[in-house]
Amino acid sequence: MSYKKLAELAYRLSERTSKGVVDWEETAQNGHYQTEVNGNSIQISREYSNDYHGDEVEYDYIIKIFNEMGNEVESFSDVDIASVMPNELNSYQMLSKMYKDARRKALGTDKVLDSILEGLNGDALI
Repeated sequence: MSYKKLAELAYRLSERTSKGVVDWEETAQNGHYQTEVNGNSIQISREYSNDYHGDEVEYDYIIKIFNEMGNEVESFSDVDIASVMPNELNSYQMLSKMYKDARRKALGTDKVLDSILEGLNGDALI
């Protein structure tokens, strides 16, 4: 499979995730989030990068694709698709944002924040 096709998949998934259209959920593995598209599953995760600079922690963002039978059929990282991104997009920034958005959706972050804000209702914080 060409990395160009994988980059297009990542771009489309990222766009739809940003718009809140994609439903992400937690998996049994901590830090892995999954969605389903036409009976196939896509997971996003991150792992420590071997290519970090200085004291700053860097991650590689990993996408894994599973068929209807649950078999992993493909995997790639932001590094793999960096040179073939459409519209000169930065694959690291795109997958980093998608990971954060997927995590927020899967963990229900907005609902938690709304609940806390409701509990603090009446006390102006800003």
